[in-house]
Amino acid sequence: MMIEPGYPYRRDICKGLRPLFCSVMAALLLVLSGLAQADGPALSQSTVDRLQQLQQQLSSGQTARVLKESRASARGLSRQGAEGWAKALYLQLAASAARRAEQPGEAAELLSQARAIEVAPYASRLKWLEQEAALRARAGEFDESARLYHRWASQASLPAKALWSAAQVDAHRGAWKEASDWLGQARSATSALNDEQRQLALTIYQHAGNDAAAAAMIELQLDGQDTDAEDWRQAAALYQRSGEPGRAAAVWEAGWQRGLLKGSDDLLQRIRLHMAGGTPARAGEILAAALKDGRLENTAANQRLLAQAWTQARARDRALAAWQGLAEHTDSAAAWQELGELAYGWGRWQHTVEALTRALQRSADHPGRLWLLKGVAAYELGDARQAREAFQQAARHEESSDQAEKWLKTLGESDDGPSLAKPEASAVTDARGG
Repeated sequence: MMIEPGYPYRRDICKGLRPLFCSVMAALLLVLSGLAQADGPALSQSTVDRLQQLQQQLSSGQTARVLKESRASARGLSRQGAEGWAKALYLQLAASAARRAEQPGEAAELLSQARAIEVAPYASRLKWLEQEAALRARAGEFDESARLYHRWASQASLPAKALWSAAQVDAHRGAWKEASDWLGQARSATSALNDEQRQLALTIYQHAGNDAAAAAMIELQLDGQDTDAEDWRQAAALYQRSGEPGRAAAVWEAGWQRGLLKGSDDLLQRIRLHMAGGTPARAGEILAAALKDGRLENTAANQRLLAQAWTQARARDRALAAWQGLAEHTDSAAAWQELGELAYGWGRWQHTVEALTRALQRSADHPGRLWLLKGVAAYELGDARQAREAFQQAARHEESSDQAEKWLKTLGESDDGPSLAKPEASAVTDARGG
């Protein structure tokens, strides 16, 4: 049974953008300090005084006034020399006011205009690019935000916080490959993930089809006090999907031992995962104990599962006993035939003869082949009379007549011929292979 990953890990991706957005606001307000020492063209003292006055007004809450006057001041300036640098700063100040007025789209547009002014120092324009990317995301302009993050990354190394934000933006767009690329860089730049980052990473890994990484991300949370059964089911399911059934079984077993996974359904899944994960003997032990103490009903399905577990573990005596129990429980031709064929494959001749006799009495499919197998088993037991009778029955069926005739020819007429000489190797091989 495959357990599909559930919804609990898909949280609001935009939520994680808020810390970066707050830092953007702080940067917008601080950038005007020290203008006289800036790398851009020298500003007149009156321009510096005016910019500082507007900044003080913004700090005192005069948002609308600052937005209006900053725009107006920028509008009347050229894009060259000191005027161009002043124009960029007025636009940046207007962006701060627009952000305070809860107009992130307008703030982003103003910064876009500011960073298009080439006389502005490169470092300032790069910083405005960073801020605009966050503002575009805040405004719901995720495609443009993603474009800006990629442009920024082509010009500079992004800090860890920005890498996480870029991953969030592409995740919101459903661009899972790009989000996964950002995530790889973000994780490399982050020593320890917080809860929000783990949730984002899990969402991206799931959608990008990296189930093993998603399962490992869930495992990071499994030691926490707030984990529940769904966390463990989720991790096991993802390991199954990623082709790691052994790891899935180990996770499920750990959840069971902690008492988080319980009940008959979880117990059966525990057994199936052990079988799929390469520990079928453990599956057989668990199932046998559960059937004995009544935690699981002694149904045909559970008996078959037990027989399959012991067969897979190659515990031959236990497997044959389990198949025998299933055949006696159902008394079906198919169950007796399965027991007989398994016994034949393992060279348990007496089991083969008895089981196939019952299968044939119940009109099993492919009777010619079963008579042939029964004949070979009787031959191996040294019972020439029973072998001959079985081969004679096999000879009446088209599917097995040729092989049966070879056996009869080899056996000859006497029931107690000299030590029952072996027939041709090809005839033995054909009969055993069906």
